[in-house]
Amino acid sequence: MIRLSLTTSAREELRDVTAEVRAAVRERGWRDGALLLHCPHTTGAVTINTYPHFTPQKSIFTDLPSS
Repeated sequence: MIRLSLTTSAREELRDVTAEVRAAVRERGWRDGALLLHCPHTTGAVTINTYPHFTPQKSIFTDLPSS
């Protein structure tokens, strides 16, 4: 099991963890299999999101309310 410690800077925040997960997979040389992400905190969540209308000017990150 690998533990990633992630921090946020706002009460409500959507954080892209793709880079951290990719780095962990790459460092271990994994090429296939299954990956489970789990957030044990009751007020946290792991969400997989494909944003269909992504452009550099408009993304899920810019559509969310800012803190």
